[in-house]
Amino acid sequence: MVGGTWEGSFTQGSTTCPYRVTLNQAQTTLEGVATTQSHSAFGTMRVKGFTIGRYVVLQETEVLDRSAGSSWCLKTLETTLTPGITRALAGTWSAVGCIPGSISVQQP
Repeated sequence: MVGGTWEGSFTQGSTTCPYRVTLNQAQTTLEGVATTQSHSAFGTMRVKGFTIGRYVVLQETEVLDRSAGSSWCLKTLETTLTPGITRALAGTWSAVGCIPGSISVQQP
């Protein structure tokens, strides 16, 4: 199960931004909300996805809220679940027209 809240960060070029995603899981289907910020700008995105074993794919589908004048890439995250005492999702993300990067979030 990967439902629940995950916190960590993503990188884009040399920039690292905090990333928090709360997921609801129904069998292999995921949906939820992600929040992030860069300097004083914030964004909240709707997220949908799926799991296949330890492989977890998430797609930000729309911007629900953002600070005035900011814009956000709608990312596709391709991650792998690492089980253990501190569970982690780590992998890469990409978005059309944006520099891709990596992502790592944890769930105690």
